Amino acid sequence: MHQDEINKEVEFLNIVYEDAQIGSESIEYVTGKIEDANMLKDLQNQHSQYTDLSNKATSQIANHNQVPKSRNSVSKAGLRSRVRFNTLMNKSNDNVAEVMIQESMIGVIDMSRVLKQFSEIPQETKQLGQELIGIEENNMQIMKQYLG
Repeated sequence: MHQDEINKEVEFLNIVYEDAQIGSESIEYVTGKIEDANMLKDLQNQHSQYTDLSNKATSQIANHNQVPKSRNSVSKAGLRSRVRFNTLMNKSNDNVAEVMIQESMIGVIDMSRVLKQFSEIPQETKQLGQELIGIEENNMQIMKQYLG
């Protein structure tokens, strides 16, 4: 594998890593506001999935003798602001579920675009991006039960 190909692969893995970290951090922020035991359990399970994916990306990055890097702290700050603002006044299950569904939808859209942008990387690497989309889609389905 040429250095340019390795750099592209590591760049992709860093994006997966950061997106999984953002998912974990958003859940960490809202779990302190949740009083419903079932919703809290579901969010903790989602957090574990993001953590596992982040660890997989870290491991693959390490295979290239590198460490994960965040690509954009502005996107993290924006997410934190949205989640905080949208759950500040209304901590109901309905509102928290809506916010989490919206954030997961953004994650699906972003990773779908990233997968197209990095179409030349190996399929086994792309699999992590597809796994992230699967996690996000599953999270949306789970959160839908808390709407209304």
